[in-house]
Amino acid sequence: MKINKKLKYWGFMALLFGALLTLSYKYYPEISDTFGITVSIKTGYTTRMAATISKATANNIMIQPVTGNIEVVIPANSFAKDLVFTLETKLALPAVDRATVKLSKIGISMTAVPALQPVKDLIVTIRYRAEDIIGLEESKLAISRYDESGRKWLVLRSTVYMAEKKVTALTNHLSIFAIIQNAAAVDLNGTKVYPNPWNPAVAPLGVVIDGLTKTAEIRIYTVAGELVTVLNETDGNGRSIWNGKNSEGNNAASGIYIAVVKNGSELKRVKIGIERR
Repeated sequence: MKINKKLKYWGFMALLFGALLTLSYKYYPEISDTFGITVSIKTGYTTRMAATISKATANNIMIQPVTGNIEVVIPANSFAKDLVFTLETKLALPAVDRATVKLSKIGISMTAVPALQPVKDLIVTIRYRAEDIIGLEESKLAISRYDESGRKWLVLRSTVYMAEKKVTALTNHLSIFAIIQNAAAVDLNGTKVYPNPWNPAVAPLGVVIDGLTKTAEIRIYTVAGELVTVLNETDGNGRSIWNGKNSEGNNAASGIYIAVVKNGSELKRVKIGIERR
């Protein structure tokens, strides 16, 4: 039996065309180019960026997911050596460890190869849409970093720009990050301090006292019982930051301090260590 050559040709083309259609459909949502950028073909959104970072050069790494631009500013000499830095969106986020933290729908991860941590603060800016923060109070948004060793979310000192729909924070640790709402606690059972001990050379913004009630007062003493300073939680976000200075504006010396947190008749004592270099 003879097969018409034209029939063979068009049959082959149909097979090839069908295979190409299947291949295009399967990989249509996103591709990765030679620079490690993951791009949605249809929309042009980017959800992943991997870039080689030169130690001596300042860098801006940005991705453009559907929620809005996410940018990390890396100052020069932030790392001890050259490395590959990866910024990508994170859909599955670790569960919150306390009621005072409410997660949004936006998460990211930052990693480096080799696995180094920055010696300077990186500036992280995450944009959001109204639908990403449903159920959250916009004025109390912040960026939080997940501490894998302690399995808890650490709220970073953040600034929310509601008109521009973005939150900015500083971090000196690579991990998983998310936009969260930090709310005041109903009692002092979950009060915690981080980083502890605090090294101002590593975390210059200060030591965070978290898990506070709306009207908590914090009195910080030396181990000898001398009052160092007094802090108050006034903005309702459940945390306060001690800059490591006494009431006269002088740096508190390295050593152990006692923070006495008061909420009405409720008292909570926590130790704070300072390690100055």
